Amino acid sequence: MLVVSNLLENLDPADRISPILSAFDKLSEQINFKQSTTLFVEMADTNESKALSTFCRKFTVPLRQALKKKGCLMANTPQKCGLFLHCFFVKPNYCYVGYSYINNHSEHFMGIPRLKFPSEAPSRSTLKLEEAILTFIPKKEEKKRLNESMIGVDLGACPGGWTYQLVKRGLFVYAVDHGKMADSLHETGRIEHCAEDGFKFQPPKRKKVDWLVCDMVEQPSRITNLIGKWLVNGWCRETILI
Repeated sequence: MLVVSNLLENLDPADRISPILSAFDKLSEQINFKQSTTLFVEMADTNESKALSTFCRKFTVPLRQALKKKGCLMANTPQKCGLFLHCFFVKPNYCYVGYSYINNHSEHFMGIPRLKFPSEAPSRSTLKLEEAILTFIPKKEEKKRLNESMIGVDLGACPGGWTYQLVKRGLFVYAVDHGKMADSLHETGRIEHCAEDGFKFQPPKRKKVDWLVCDMVEQPSRITNLIGKWLVNGWCRETILI
């Protein structure tokens, strides 16, 4: 979560820094920016805004130097109530400035995990579930909530990108899909391929399902109703769907 200024418009290309510093000065009336440690100069993650990436990277250095001269970014180590400063460009001469608290802030630049595709994963869709796990489950809780004592169900599993993420964390997975699953997943001994319709599949009797994941290409309303049925019937404890 960020606290932001009003939009700064029509910045002079010869001196964008001065009005940005003034905006930070106004925000600093609310809070002490001497507690800040890091500056992020960012843009939207869209094809249109990617043209700003080089500009933002180059602009970071002079803006950081100017902020330090004003006493900002001087905290030596992150504090529990420390701050990150942000400058978000909409266009080269339009931006917002703001701040976020270290304990209420994404650890990733622009809030986007830069994930590497694992070569052994059956499909790139695996990165969607990995990002969801990293986003929704605190690191200190992951091994408690995803481990080898648990059972998962993957609806629409073929070829196994999402199943891979669960198996990697030790779960035994019922992979539900009429399509073929990757041989590498069968070789783990941690999956059972159920060649069934994900909308009709029900969990095995006497099996407690800890996690239900679903990446089926369907109408959102149908998927929502399906997941709701699983939760209402107590067929699973936790779920992720995209």
